[in-house]
Amino acid sequence: MNTEFPLSGDVSQMFKLWAKYLSQQTGFINVNNVVSTNPEIEKSIIEEGASYGKQLGFISEALGMVIRKLGLDKLPADLSEEDRKIVVRFTDMMENIQRIKKEKNKE
Repeated sequence: MNTEFPLSGDVSQMFKLWAKYLSQQTGFINVNNVVSTNPEIEKSIIEEGASYGKQLGFISEALGMVIRKLGLDKLPADLSEEDRKIVVRFTDMMENIQRIKKEKNKE
């Protein structure tokens, strides 16, 4: 007689199920659930090009450079109050991201 406790037996079937599910997913983004005209191209871009995080990082760095080059980071008087808020929110976000990256790189 062979006695096994719950979850002490062969659980490879469960892992196969999870592996099948996760193989359809790239990182935390499931391309099949993202509205895309071509999910295969989207998946290739993420896997071979740059993750969504890297893409957003590059765009944010470029926008930050444009803000600095135009002098908008100095909040010129001709900016509307709404535009000032937008610039401040963006620069605060970028400073916070840089702080987090610096802290995490020390660990």
